[in-house]
Amino acid sequence: MELLGDYQSQPSRAIFALATINKDKMKSTWSIKEVNMGAMEQYQPAFKKVNPIGKVPAMRVIAEGKDDFNMFESHAIMKYICYKNELPQHWYPYTARTELEL
Repeated sequence: MELLGDYQSQPSRAIFALATINKDKMKSTWSIKEVNMGAMEQYQPAFKKVNPIGKVPAMRVIAEGKDDFNMFESHAIMKYICYKNELPQHWYPYTARTELEL
């Protein structure tokens, strides 16, 4: 899992923080790749392969033996990280009912 974002972006910081705070609980390997928005790197062809809209944050999931896929909406990325790694439910609940109650 490769997390792409810029520390100037609040949604990117939220994802980076979630992964970093829970690094001991993460079951999947992950890395952070900084995308420099000041240099407009989010509009480069390499980044646009991950997110055609050209916005940060984004995530590349490299799954062994399966198709790779990309995500580029911060809440969806954080939910995926939580569910995939079975993080405590105070980050994101596992059920819609619990999510609605929060």
